[in-house]
Amino acid sequence: MQFVWILYILLALLFSKSILINYMGIIWIVIAVNLYALGSICGRGLKTNYSNRKPKLLYIINYTKSKRLLIVSLSLLMIILILSLISSGISFRTFFNIDTLFNINANATQERYLGNHSITLFERINLQIKTILTYFTPFLGGLFLVIAKGKKDIILCYLVFLPTIFGLLLSNSKLGLITSVFLFICGFIMMNLMLYGKLPKLEVKRIIYSILLIMLFFAFLFFAMILRIGRYDSYIIEILKYKFINYAFGSLFAFDHWLSNLETIDLYLGARTFNGISNLLGILVRKQGVYTDFFVDGFWRTNVYTAFRGIIDDFGRIGGLIFMYVGGFIAGVAYGKVKNNRSNILWYVVLSANYFFIFYSFMISPWSYTSLILVFILMAIVLNVVKEKKLPPINVLNEKKYEKKK
Repeated sequence: MQFVWILYILLALLFSKSILINYMGIIWIVIAVNLYALGSICGRGLKTNYSNRKPKLLYIINYTKSKRLLIVSLSLLMIILILSLISSGISFRTFFNIDTLFNINANATQERYLGNHSITLFERINLQIKTILTYFTPFLGGLFLVIAKGKKDIILCYLVFLPTIFGLLLSNSKLGLITSVFLFICGFIMMNLMLYGKLPKLEVKRIIYSILLIMLFFAFLFFAMILRIGRYDSYIIEILKYKFINYAFGSLFAFDHWLSNLETIDLYLGARTFNGISNLLGILVRKQGVYTDFFVDGFWRTNVYTAFRGIIDDFGRIGGLIFMYVGGFIAGVAYGKVKNNRSNILWYVVLSANYFFIFYSFMISPWSYTSLILVFILMAIVLNVVKEKKLPPINVLNEKKYEKKK
């Protein structure tokens, strides 16, 4: 988290011309991510009951079960999507008509932000299931990519982004694609940890593919912005440059401005950071967009304040720093468990959830959404289904003693 956020801050400062920066929020973030890193180091150094005399419990993944689960999840998602298109009167020819896409995006954006469209309980349940599948399927794709056999399997893994791309084209839901990408990466990381006990290596071929995919990802986001505006010319392209910068880095400057002007605060004690749970329990109802107040400075305009505003809302400035240290400590313990004694799926899920929080923290706490919390619960269930435990044939640390015990 430390490296990712400091790099992000440095990149943001490169585009910070014509904006007043107080640096109070930026300094707080730097302290917070360093405390997270310190907590992680302390957590990794925590001694466990694991003994070197005991052979490690390695995992193997059932290829057939994994592939079937991915196919079933993707198929269900595509069926729901097709039925949704049919009920909305949208045909596949719509995707090849730019003017029609402009109109659909304009109407969808207006309904989403003005709340003009009321839905029934059945529609709400259907939407929740669709949302969970939309996010859970990319996670399965990331898992399966590690054990994929051949080009067909690899293509299947990347097909998981089709539903979110359709959503991007029809409703301008950029967050859906971003979230899907983050969960895909988490699945990929988790599978590498389960099979090899370490993060994937940065090979030249993998770096090139990653750069190409990142460029494609940003191209989709840029196209989504064009659809939202409804025009495409040289003037709009210039405007979109600023909008893109605002979308990428606005949350940092919004948080900095908010914290610098913060005087007193009523603590929510976790209800903001874990708004998905507090909203479900009726403790704190989550509003559209979460925050209704906007940060405005020149072309900068956003109501996204990073995950750190929610943490400070919950625990205060000092309490928020303690929360970050504890979060890092838990991540460190999870990483140590994964490295030293790979026996409990829970630690893989905890570690993956921490990685996802890091990715998502540029916008808001991912635990503000019930659907994302449910995705990680599903992760634990699915991993228990597809994994198989086996002892290695040789105890590297004490081969002879292990063979005698057999």
